[in-house]
Amino acid sequence: RDLAISPETPAASLEEMASLREFLRTFKLKRDDTDQRLIVGWLMQAYLVAALPWRPHMFIHAPAASGKSTLKTVLSRLLGRAGETFSNQGAAGLRQALQDKSVAILLDEAWAHFRFHELLEYLRLASDGAFMAKGTEKHKAVLFRIKTSAALFGIALPAMGRADASRFVDIAMDARVEGSPIHWLFPTSGNEQATAQLGLKMFSRSLKFWKNFIGAHALIADAFPARIGRSPATFAPLLAGVWIAENDAPMLDAAMAKRFVESFDLAENIERQNETTYEDDLLGV
Repeated sequence: RDLAISPETPAASLEEMASLREFLRTFKLKRDDTDQRLIVGWLMQAYLVAALPWRPHMFIHAPAASGKSTLKTVLSRLLGRAGETFSNQGAAGLRQALQDKSVAILLDEAWAHFRFHELLEYLRLASDGAFMAKGTEKHKAVLFRIKTSAALFGIALPAMGRADASRFVDIAMDARVEGSPIHWLFPTSGNEQATAQLGLKMFSRSLKFWKNFIGAHALIADAFPARIGRSPATFAPLLAGVWIAENDAPMLDAAMAKRFVESFDLAENIERQNETTYEDDLLGV
């Protein structure tokens, strides 16, 4: 798959990454700074889904007229060919459309699909990078590996079993206040090409800072206070993505990782995710 970047594609600067944060500040995110940074982190690790040992998912939920569609459109433009966008799509449709593509996906109205439980099963396999078999007209099975990180959008966070909920970080939004500032990244600003160019530079940054990402990932995973459940696995890629978006230098040691993790408001997420043990997966809970 041609991802439209090359070794000559310049990496996004810290100033350009800060501009993305300015765009996200125009939305009424529940945890403000934490949620802005987690969305940036999701994007940065989404460019790398094929290489990650574990792929987390994100669910952005908000009432109507809150800006979900605007946010989804901008994230889609930033991902470019590294992502695919769907609406009200189930697992069968995703399997058919994606097959063995290692890309991020944006899925609108995911909660409304009548087979949402099958979608969750598909995303569970995608987190693990599991193999799936597909039959052919000649009655032969073709194996392909599912590697994707999903951003789902809906009005409300749907009910999930613990084993599925532990793979998600949820982002809550309120309706935007009338008269909120309009950033140049907004679709109505007419800067679609400039947005796509920023996305390519972000993709390049994620690749050129890959060693820093991997180093931060390992330190961050060890920095979580609770080792039960999936908090380290789910949050390490997201926070490592934040690190390379905010820093040109590598993360140096455990103390730095601990301070970095503590700069996020993750208490509710960690409490929920630590209710899930690996035995839950084995039991199919």
